Amino acid sequence: MRHLGLLIAILLLTPAAFAERTLLVTLDGAPLAEPSGAASPKERQAVVDQWIAALRRHKVPALLFAAGRDLPGSQALMRRWVQAGLEVGTLGQQVTLRPELPIDPWKQNLLAGQTGLAAALADLGSKQKTVRWYRFPDLVEGASLDAQLAAKDAVAKAKMQVVDATIDTPSAAIDEAWAAAKRAKNKVLTAELAQDWLAAMRAIVGRSESVAEKLGIGDAPQVLRLPLTALGASNADAFFAWLERRGYKFAAAEDVMRHPLFLKTHSYTGRRGVSLLWRLRISKDLENADKTIKAKLASAADAWSHGDLDGFMSAFADDLRFVSGRTIIEGKVNLRDAYRRRYKTPAAMGTLKLDVQRLDIHTSERETLFGLVEPVPPRYGIAAVKWTLDPQGAPGREGYATLVLLKTSAGWRIFEDHSTTGSIFAKPKPRPKPKPR
Repeated sequence: MRHLGLLIAILLLTPAAFAERTLLVTLDGAPLAEPSGAASPKERQAVVDQWIAALRRHKVPALLFAAGRDLPGSQALMRRWVQAGLEVGTLGQQVTLRPELPIDPWKQNLLAGQTGLAAALADLGSKQKTVRWYRFPDLVEGASLDAQLAAKDAVAKAKMQVVDATIDTPSAAIDEAWAAAKRAKNKVLTAELAQDWLAAMRAIVGRSESVAEKLGIGDAPQVLRLPLTALGASNADAFFAWLERRGYKFAAAEDVMRHPLFLKTHSYTGRRGVSLLWRLRISKDLENADKTIKAKLASAADAWSHGDLDGFMSAFADDLRFVSGRTIIEGKVNLRDAYRRRYKTPAAMGTLKLDVQRLDIHTSERETLFGLVEPVPPRYGIAAVKWTLDPQGAPGREGYATLVLLKTSAGWRIFEDHSTTGSIFAKPKPRPKPKPR
């Protein structure tokens, strides 16, 4: 019996224990990314050849991505990739330009990268006639949703498809450390960092699989993003072998990118790039938060309209701040007392309508152990609301409020309420009763 646990572990780690998964391997920074860990032209050529040998050994139809700025002076290395028969997509001309409005400068950078790469491939005698794949450098799609949508529209009009990544790569810091150790001829540290890289990639793959399962798309294809560095080249053979043992089947871009997963839209924006799975997951959280907050405000208005002050106040945090005109009230209990003094009866409370004009829900980001960025579930929301109060037997008022909401252990609560004093609105006159004939 003492060997039973070991036997189970062995069975769980065999290829048969994993369902077959489809994987597209993408390599950023062609012909060779920085920090490459290779200084001389001979070393750089050796790194490229090492990558190509690993890809051929494991029959990986990888998709490369190149920036136009990196192509001049790199014909010899690019020729080796072309001769290997791998397709190349573009990262644009300059990788530092991020999508923002107006989108025209970014669009020009996109098209320059596409046409420049096509010309470079033609000069090298490549069989590839068009550039049909685009990747946002570092997976940064823009800090605003309008800029993101404009950028994706520009990509589509250029007859390209965005190739996202579901499995991202560790921070470049480990590549820099490995390159420094290699230059110092520190073989022990070089070996340790190589093992650290492998361990990080295995953990990242497992994390991505877990997120996919939670999204209900565990059987969907994955897209792996790797930088073309010497550290990656030295580990590529072992890493690809591990992926095969885990049940992954390597596939070409056209076979993977037609999957519905890569046609899904998301509402995540940020100044740092995250993988598609995290964007989809946080978009789901944002969608749920939007529905929950609007339902909370609708429920509060309904409670007020039924004379239920306590039900209305349940939407507020205990330590709220209310600001209106020259009045500042601190604390939920004090605000409730102020409302009760002013609105003594359900008739005086009347009917309340809260019309959400705009709702912005904010997320933040955290950096994981391996330098990856993961969005944090939303905790703050800002709602611009038009309120209409129609008491019985008194003039109605309407105005606007800015509500700042916080996600607490009890749910979403208002902890800042900045309301205008409002203005009187004319109530429609009741229609006269028809005279009896």
